[in-house]
Amino acid sequence: MTKNATINYKNELGPSTCDYEKRVKSSNIGRKIFFKRDLTRFVKWPKYIRIQRQRRIFCQKLKIPPAIFQFTRTLDKNMTNQLFQLLSGYKKTGILKNNTSLKKI
Repeated sequence: MTKNATINYKNELGPSTCDYEKRVKSSNIGRKIFFKRDLTRFVKWPKYIRIQRQRRIFCQKLKIPPAIFQFTRTLDKNMTNQLFQLLSGYKKTGILKNNTSLKKI
């Protein structure tokens, strides 16, 4: 085919609306078909999610001793009041009160 023949052929199709021609996908050698990728790493996450992820990594890197780590999950004021009310029923009685109660039995 000569150059003129290809130009005439394109002119017969009419003016194209786009500048690029669509390529046909083929899986021949050298034409790799890409799979859809997981792009969650590149998402801009909300600030609270970023902070909790950074905190987790930070705590792992620090290797906090267990005696200190137990205070990372403390109770709020309302829950502590309920806990102390519950535990007040299990308080130890004094030695004298204990002796008098045993003598009554």
